[in-house]
Amino acid sequence: MMDTAAIAAHIPHRYPMLLLDRVTAVTPGSSLVAVKAITATEPCYRREPGAPPLTDFRYPAPLLLESLAQAAVILATWDEPNPDVCAGRLELGASFRGVRFRQGVHPGDLVEHRIVLRKALGDTSVVSGVASVDGRPVLEVDQFVLAMRDVASFHTPDILPA
Repeated sequence: MMDTAAIAAHIPHRYPMLLLDRVTAVTPGSSLVAVKAITATEPCYRREPGAPPLTDFRYPAPLLLESLAQAAVILATWDEPNPDVCAGRLELGASFRGVRFRQGVHPGDLVEHRIVLRKALGDTSVVSGVASVDGRPVLEVDQFVLAMRDVASFHTPDILPA
């Protein structure tokens, strides 16, 4: 339904922080399913020359949570995409509640995010989600609050004297 190029046309995330590969199903205003393929070539696995080799290839939990959050942003902005952080409205993650990491994710795993919109109040959305691998939950989020704000409200006046 939505490949990587279409995702990049919808949200402002880019390599190396675009952490979704496809959106496979969506019911606008209700739910979304997206996938992320974990590979051994992920930037998080890179090592500087001379650094000790990795012994644990578990995908970092914060990146797994970010991937789920990106799927949530796509659902929340389905009717009004904004791929440019310098114009329009900016998506802001306000809070997470009830986050549970169930098991590790490793290269070769295909993570499926299932997102449900619980409430939409103006520019604020409340979603929940589950990330799974082979049908087994690896991450559960009871509540993720995200807000849309006008980018202009983040601009600060030039306060330095000329």
